[in-house]
Amino acid sequence: MSACHLADVVAPTAWSAAAAEDALDAIDVLAAALSGISPETAGALAAVVAASADARSQARSPRRR
Repeated sequence: MSACHLADVVAPTAWSAAAAEDALDAIDVLAAALSGISPETAGALAAVVAASADARSQARSPRRR
């Protein structure tokens, strides 16, 4: 299943914690691999790595109501 197909068929509320963690892990692995292309690419992907860490942190914290 492609990422685009996955995004089309899964509603935001349908993600389990494990599925979200797996997706964030995949993002981190891809960002790390692509960062090896050049220092410029690594710099551009730093925002992706930061966003992934922030999403992971928010997913683990109690929800605010």
